Amino acid sequence: MPDLNISDDLNNYTPDPAKKRLKITIAYPDTGYIGHMVRYLDEKLTNNDILEKIWCEWNRGSQQESQRFLNAQIRSMMVGDVVSIQEGGITGPSKHYVCEACGWRKLSETQGSAIHDDGVKVIL
Repeated sequence: MPDLNISDDLNNYTPDPAKKRLKITIAYPDTGYIGHMVRYLDEKLTNNDILEKIWCEWNRGSQQESQRFLNAQIRSMMVGDVVSIQEGGITGPSKHYVCEACGWRKLSETQGSAIHDDGVKVIL
């Protein structure tokens, strides 16, 4: 068996064509935390499905916590936090959602564009 190192696997990575590439940004307005990740998820998943998945991955006690969340050593997601989902590449469209007491509310483009890499400014 050939000796493959991890960098070889990463350099030759080809995503599954049945999956869509998403850049997901999680913003905690109260602390200024912003986390970015690229995920390849099933084409059949709706944004509501993706938000549910992110909620579980970013909450302690869900038994589905992501390693990225655990490594960040931050609080669980809560009301007022914002998740942005960008489809495709760097110029792909983004949709922004704020966590509510029950579910998510879609933000307008103006509200969503208030999320910046240098700090969180969310207009609600």
